[in-house]
Amino acid sequence: MYSEFTDNQLVEDYVKNSSKEAFQEIFTRYFKYTYRYVFGRVGQRETCEDIVSETFLTLISVIKNFDNKAKLSTFIIGIAINKMRQYFANKTKLNETELKEECIFIEDGVYEDEDEEQANDVDDKQSKTMVDVKPLLAGLSDSYRQVLTARFLDCKSIRETAKELSLSLENVRVIQFRALTKLKKLLIGANL
Repeated sequence: MYSEFTDNQLVEDYVKNSSKEAFQEIFTRYFKYTYRYVFGRVGQRETCEDIVSETFLTLISVIKNFDNKAKLSTFIIGIAINKMRQYFANKTKLNETELKEECIFIEDGVYEDEDEEQANDVDDKQSKTMVDVKPLLAGLSDSYRQVLTARFLDCKSIRETAKELSLSLENVRVIQFRALTKLKKLLIGANL
């Protein structure tokens, strides 16, 4: 019966009568479309499934705001886009937190928050690499060294680095890219 309804009729029936069958038909019509759209942007099955589930859960509570002049598919994809934005914003915050936790190294390659016995257990290769990178930094130009030091040794954001060095955000990004490319070549040349 509901398969013959238009999208607007399904929405109207769901909003007025809380018809589970009407919502089930909406879900059936738009699940694959939404899934393909999200998967094409996130590329991971589990993440895609989470975002699509959240999209349809949100749809339940906001479908009453649907303007029947628009397409229902556009409305649903709009919700999915917002869910993807939230996912990537949260993921970025988590990655920044992880990065901040990784930036507790002090200059000799030992964690500031470890006791001396734990510090002695640091992998020799990792410690050697951390020590050997510093002389390589000296081989970089001042601007490259300043940006890399601020970004990765001082754990500053691009914005903080730009402000500190009186550079534009884009300039910091370009210098960072070029400096990392040059540092990589130096590391390869030093067989590290």
